Amino acid sequence: MLRLGELLVQQGHLTEEQVEEILEAQRECGRPFGYLAEKLFGLSVQEIEGAWAKQYEMMTGTVDLDRERIDREVNSLVSRRQAWQFGIMPLRRHGSELLVGTTVEHLPRAVRFVTWHIDEPTSFVITSNKSLEAMLRTHYNLPGMSLESCRAKGLAG
Repeated sequence: MLRLGELLVQQGHLTEEQVEEILEAQRECGRPFGYLAEKLFGLSVQEIEGAWAKQYEMMTGTVDLDRERIDREVNSLVSRRQAWQFGIMPLRRHGSELLVGTTVEHLPRAVRFVTWHIDEPTSFVITSNKSLEAMLRTHYNLPGMSLESCRAKGLAG
């Protein structure tokens, strides 16, 4: 499993020496790696979140939403606009948690949205843009809407 610093090096955002400097600062102050990368080397929140989302995908893998059981009752937790804008597909409750599908690109926004607007523990599964878009068209159809059009309008990740 690649650590966040290693991913940021692979993506060309940091050097190995900068990662070591961040780790040293982290040992001294205990702040999160991403916070220190932003403060010490000017990485953007988007660069850090992108690497974090990629790390999450590597840990959890990806799923095909066509093969997931979907409980229509949880669809009412988000509006059509919210589902498309934040790239989220509520799937079902799994134990005490709500299971939500999203893409690696949408994960940071999806997490922020769910944290502020859904008052229950939530876990995420990662899927492809194609799989997410197909499910959104089936369960939250908005004529003419696509993930690409949301991005073009600045509405999504």
